[in-house]
Amino acid sequence: SPTSASRRIRVQGRDPRVQRPTAPNDPILRARHKALSDLRRQRLGFWRSIGRSNRLFPRKLVVTREGKWIIAIALLLGAAAVNTGNNLLYLVLSLAISVIAVSGMLSEWCLRELELLRCYPAELVHGAVTALRIEVFNDKSRPALHLEVGEVTDGATDLQVRDGYVLQLGPREVGQAFAAIRPLRRGPIATAGLQLTTAYPFGFAQKSRLFDEPAN
Repeated sequence: SPTSASRRIRVQGRDPRVQRPTAPNDPILRARHKALSDLRRQRLGFWRSIGRSNRLFPRKLVVTREGKWIIAIALLLGAAAVNTGNNLLYLVLSLAISVIAVSGMLSEWCLRELELLRCYPAELVHGAVTALRIEVFNDKSRPALHLEVGEVTDGATDLQVRDGYVLQLGPREVGQAFAAIRPLRRGPIATAGLQLTTAYPFGFAQKSRLFDEPAN
């Protein structure tokens, strides 16, 4: 059962510099934390751990079905424009590429300058669904839209997690996202950190940011 966590994490263009929690003095707790960390690394695997690196990949991108369609259309238009030399095809190709570029920039603006604050209960009940409240603060002068916030479980099978959502967050505004978790076994349960995701504005891709802030 995770302990109470109330840490403020600042979302910036680079890795946030947060104060890491100090190691527990109890050797039993240290051994438990080390075992949970080793288990998370084993579940993640080598290649996925590289993809999880914020230093190598500060943003994670998952292309949706609509995004695959727009990319395929752009490739077909490019091939047709090169073969035929039709100026209209070049114009439509530039429009498709511009839409993809604008989508990437707007989603990046949504993820910047946000702060997350965990507000979790001290204990979870085996087999029961518990609401996990996460406060999201927009520290910029423009709104943030379509945000999805949740814990990263690395494919763990001992718990079920459903992310929370904030549809609209105005400038200097605080919103609340309610995630849900259901433990499937007794004992300590660990998560690998927080994840902030947005598909704004066109839903061509889901851009996310991972934070190595474990909760035990």
